[in-house]
Amino acid sequence: MSCILPSFARPARVRNAVFARYASLSILRLVWRRLIVLSVYLALLGAFFLIGVPRANAGAGPHVVDDAGVETPGQCHVESWTTWSRNSRLVNASPACTFEALPRLEIGGDMIGVREDGRWDTTVGPALKLNLGTEGARIDWAVGTAAHYSLRTGALEGAAVTLPVTIRISHRARLNANLTWDHNTSADRRNAAFYGAQIEYDLRPDLLLMAETYQRHADPLGVQAGLRWTPHRGPVDVDLLIGLPDGGRETTLTLGLTFRGAGPRWN
Repeated sequence: MSCILPSFARPARVRNAVFARYASLSILRLVWRRLIVLSVYLALLGAFFLIGVPRANAGAGPHVVDDAGVETPGQCHVESWTTWSRNSRLVNASPACTFEALPRLEIGGDMIGVREDGRWDTTVGPALKLNLGTEGARIDWAVGTAAHYSLRTGALEGAAVTLPVTIRISHRARLNANLTWDHNTSADRRNAAFYGAQIEYDLRPDLLLMAETYQRHADPLGVQAGLRWTPHRGPVDVDLLIGLPDGGRETTLTLGLTFRGAGPRWN
């Protein structure tokens, strides 16, 4: 009968050979993931320059980088998405409305559940975005603010003030840029700048292509790319995204759903 020794009981030369093998495989997997995302990113950029088609609905949703627009006055929406990675899970729901009496102000909130190491934590908080641009201008901008409180402890977990800018490159292409002050109580640097840029491009009237890159100061650079499908240009958006949020150490997959409809009216 043969016996397989545990790793700690193997001779040093064998242990080193096994470690080198698995280290090499880990590096290859990391390189492969980066090549996949880089290929998607380059494909998006290629489509941005080569394809010409009409515009689809845009907006933040599960994208990290936000645009400068607010919801249509008199309308509400609920953005929801879930993100999977090897060691964590995130579930988010973000309702928001823009009232006809305040056509430039989007009033909403977030509920975010995060599972790490088998434990869930949920945060909730308000979110506001005020559009400050001129209607029809090539460059649009806004200011947004948000805060998140832990349901478990009641303590403030994070807050942010964001300046989103949208540049309309053409009737089918847009560039979004964000500059944010970010407060995160669980980060090594509680207060830091966060910045990101995103390209949106309409493949068809009902299909949006996007690629974005972002970074919290002193943290690894993140990238994300994917598609948004709006069937019949109706009230529902479906997002599918793949990303490397931590410099390539882990791959994330995100599925998002957004529902829009008429909001309450002020008399």
